[in-house]
Amino acid sequence: MEEGSLNMTERNDIQDNISINQINAFQLIGMSSCLDLSGFFEKEDASERKIRFASNYSPAYLFEKLESIVTKMGFQIQKSNGKLKVIQNCKGAANPRGHESLLISAEVFEINESLYVIELKKSSGDCSLYRQLCATLSEDLGVCKSQEFFKQDSIRQDIGRYNSSF
Repeated sequence: MEEGSLNMTERNDIQDNISINQINAFQLIGMSSCLDLSGFFEKEDASERKIRFASNYSPAYLFEKLESIVTKMGFQIQKSNGKLKVIQNCKGAANPRGHESLLISAEVFEINESLYVIELKKSSGDCSLYRQLCATLSEDLGVCKSQEFFKQDSIRQDIGRYNSSF
């Protein structure tokens, strides 16, 4: 096995001028929610912090739509290194210091040339607003939630078919 073969590689998509990360099979398996052990250490459920979608759209289109959707919903955007930070500032009695009421990062990973994973991570803020944003993105981008895409039963069936072929 080559050194560094398990590392994510960053690629600059020349035609779209967008930096996206390519992932290998081991990293894809590691993204599975059934392997996420963070629930043992954190109070908040993993599904309340991180959501993944699969899509066939190009990274340029995905970033463009993400920007358009979150801007229409009243969020601010910061771009850096192939990531979008989505921020909604909230000032008032509940948040007197003016800290962000919601902070989300969005990143696109390439599985192959025609399949991408969009990952949304909530760093802080309102869970209901985050779920609303995720539902809007899912509906507008026409993508599947990873939980539906990688169901345990379908994985077991695939493993069973693979084992029976030997």
